[in-house]
Amino acid sequence: MQCLGKTWLPVCAVALLYPFTALGQTGEIHLSVADPSGAAMEASGRLQKLPAGTDRAFQTDPQGSYTFSGVVYGRYRLEVSRIGYATQAVLLDVDSATPVSRTVTLALGPTPTSTVTVVATTPLAGVDLEVGQIAAPVQTANQLDIENSAALDLSTFLNQRLNGVHLNEVQGNPVQADLNYRGYTASPLLGTRKDSPSTWTAYGSISRSAM
Repeated sequence: MQCLGKTWLPVCAVALLYPFTALGQTGEIHLSVADPSGAAMEASGRLQKLPAGTDRAFQTDPQGSYTFSGVVYGRYRLEVSRIGYATQAVLLDVDSATPVSRTVTLALGPTPTSTVTVVATTPLAGVDLEVGQIAAPVQTANQLDIENSAALDLSTFLNQRLNGVHLNEVQGNPVQADLNYRGYTASPLLGTRKDSPSTWTAYGSISRSAM
């Protein structure tokens, strides 16, 4: 482009500066994020200039608000996301200095599914299952554990080392203590069924109180 004469100089100057002035024009985007009930919530996402331009990540405040400043005029794709909610994307046009305000409502995401594997009927006596397949805490001990415990007898060792096991000296005799574990009782004393149909006394072998 050629500018001849002094008369055309101002016009040429405006024409040459206009593209650079347009490129420097910017605006703002005011974003608000809400949940399905309309309550504000914190979220994150990104703002991408179309067709393929700058990409800006953002994180709103706890009130779900965020302001994009210095946004060059053009079309943008705004993507908002949060764990547990469906990602939402909207198109925005920034073409003036007037701030563009947009409220994005995130819908609840799909409920995550989980798989439950049924191994067998557990735990039952005589069922040969791996320790990791028994649906209950498993506690074990060997001969070395008993020897290192300095316990006087097996019942004392169980009482000291295994969770859920305790001794009950109902007769006041430490030699004839009852060993209790989760409703089961092992006792050296003989007994009979009580008048109550829901309770049994020990018979010298393992018995169970009705739960």
